[in-house]
Amino acid sequence: MFLIENGKQQLISRASEQFRQLKETTDAGKMPENLEKTLSEAFSAALLMKSPDHVIEQSKCRIDAASIVFVHSLLDATLYSLCCVSYGSNPDDWLIFIKDRQLKVEDVLAKGQNAATEAISRNYVANLERESMVKKSDKLHAVCKPPASVNYAYNYTFSRETLEKFDNLRHDIVHKLQFGAGIPNVEQMLDFGIKTGVYFSRMVAEKYGLSLEITKEQYKQIFPAG
Repeated sequence: MFLIENGKQQLISRASEQFRQLKETTDAGKMPENLEKTLSEAFSAALLMKSPDHVIEQSKCRIDAASIVFVHSLLDATLYSLCCVSYGSNPDDWLIFIKDRQLKVEDVLAKGQNAATEAISRNYVANLERESMVKKSDKLHAVCKPPASVNYAYNYTFSRETLEKFDNLRHDIVHKLQFGAGIPNVEQMLDFGIKTGVYFSRMVAEKYGLSLEITKEQYKQIFPAG
C-alpha cells in the first residue's frame, strides 16, 4: 500500500510539472514542437490529477493482463521445447501417437520403413507447436508417465482444469480484451503458470536423466525441500 500511495504522489507531481511546463510555454507565446503529443500527454495528466486512484487501478489491470500474456507465452514455448527434447532423447516414446498412421508405399520404398516412420513422428511433434498448451501437456504426461504422488515444484499440484483456465484467460485478454475490471487471483495464476513450467521441465529431466542448470538459490525457491 505504501508503494502504491508513494507512486501515486510521484505520478501526480509529474503530471503537475507537465502542466507547469505547458503553461510556461503558452504564456511565452510559443507553440509546442509536437502539439498533438503535448495535448495527449496533457489530457492524460488531467485524468490522473482528477482521478488518480482510477487511473492507477486501470494501469494495474493492464500490467496484470500483460503479465498473464507473457507468462502464458513463456509456458507455451517451454512445453513445446520439452516435447522436442523428449522426442530428441527417445523418438520411440512418441510412436504411440502415430501407431494408426498409414505409411505411404513410395516413402517406405524410398526411405525404408524406419525412416518413413521417423519422418511421420518428427512431423507430428513439429505440428504440436500450433496446438494448445493443454494438448502439449497431455502428450508430455503420456510420454513421461509421472507417478501420481510426484512433487516436481514446491507448493504446487498440477491441475489440467487450472491449466485450461489459464489458457482461456489469455485468450479472453488478447481476443476479448476482458481485463478492464481486473483479473481475479492474478498472483495465483501467475504462480501457477511459472511453476507449471518447472513441473514439466523437471518431469522431462528425470524421465531422460537430464540435468537442470539452476542455481542453489533458484532451487530453494521453486523445488521442494529434500
